[in-house]
Amino acid sequence: MPFFDFDDVVENIVDELFLDKQHEDGTYYPERLPKNFLKLALVSHTFLNPVRRNLYRDVRIEGSERFLLLTGQLRFSPHLAKFVCKANLVSTCTQSTHIDGGGGWDDPTGSEPRTVSITALRWFLDACPQLTALNIFGGEFLHALALQTSDGAKRLTDITLIACNQCESSGPMSCMDAVEAGWLKNIVAFPRLKELELSEFQIGGPGMDAVRGIPSRSSSCTGLCVSNMNKPLSPSGLKVLLRSMPHLAELVLDGRHFLPPRELKECLKIVAGALTLLTITDYYSSEERADPWENDTVQELRQLKTLSLNGVPVTPPFLNMLPPRLEHLRLSGGSLVRVSAPIIVAWLRRDNFPLRRVLKKLEMVGEVRTNAAKGAPAASDQQLAEIARLCRALSIEWIHKKDQYTDFF
Repeated sequence: MPFFDFDDVVENIVDELFLDKQHEDGTYYPERLPKNFLKLALVSHTFLNPVRRNLYRDVRIEGSERFLLLTGQLRFSPHLAKFVCKANLVSTCTQSTHIDGGGGWDDPTGSEPRTVSITALRWFLDACPQLTALNIFGGEFLHALALQTSDGAKRLTDITLIACNQCESSGPMSCMDAVEAGWLKNIVAFPRLKELELSEFQIGGPGMDAVRGIPSRSSSCTGLCVSNMNKPLSPSGLKVLLRSMPHLAELVLDGRHFLPPRELKECLKIVAGALTLLTITDYYSSEERADPWENDTVQELRQLKTLSLNGVPVTPPFLNMLPPRLEHLRLSGGSLVRVSAPIIVAWLRRDNFPLRRVLKKLEMVGEVRTNAAKGAPAASDQQLAEIARLCRALSIEWIHKKDQYTDFF
């Protein structure tokens, strides 16, 4: 019987230890890592590489000063740079502390935001041969990424861009000063890009429109998330973005209230040929203030398999106009106001149930009501049991969670 490989055991122990010390965003709590354990890595080659791999796999760099220091280190330390797979670049105005010990934006000792140069970002990207995921917070790194043509940029597959939550979009102290309208044009054209997430950037309209000038069918992106709670998301801007992504399979729209329902239907038609997952979250609509969808809004999405509507006001006829290949339907919060228990029961009881042997999972998160009247009470246990029974008869997995703040997909 061969003796077990001790190095493999050590690697597994180290990996599990680091996974246990992660924040929700994937970064680590350095203070929670055992100091003696880290010291062991300094004197043991067996521990050294597993620890290095975990420390450098997902790096978070706050501010341009730290970024330049780490870039210099990685360029002259390829044995460390080879471990970097994901980088989080945080603008000075949103970082927690400055390199000189000063505080963030409100601290008078803090420095103004400084734009990182195209060359500096190129050095960083090219130094890390395994770097494929890049998250940028604030505007200091956007200008350099928007004009990037390096080999390192061409390797990127996952990009998350989050606007600054401290600076205004314009002004003498804004980290977005160097960024011009149409800045997203080059980024969406990166040849290996698969996942793109945009948060709180203006999409369409006059002024700092991120998507201005993006040509059709210019992106290989297959997954897009647009989260706009406070910035405008115009139908024309979203259409430009969707037309650039002919292979888009997954679309997440967070904050629908800037997009009229009838316009949303037209936007979705653009990606109807490839879209398999659609998630829409509406924070604006309520029982008193609702702008219901057109019932056939998603009917033309012939390839759609997963649909998640969170707070989106839908009406009962919507259930009879679902895409023909839908396997997983999720309704939460305000999406359940008009779709009450009797409506669900009647839909499932149809002799010609439209999704028979197709729908595999029906998930409802929040309060299912006893009827569709305004302010109606929660459905009875008997009503919920009837829904469960009908789902079992149709071989559909029935999931009901009363907590509407469960994670969306």
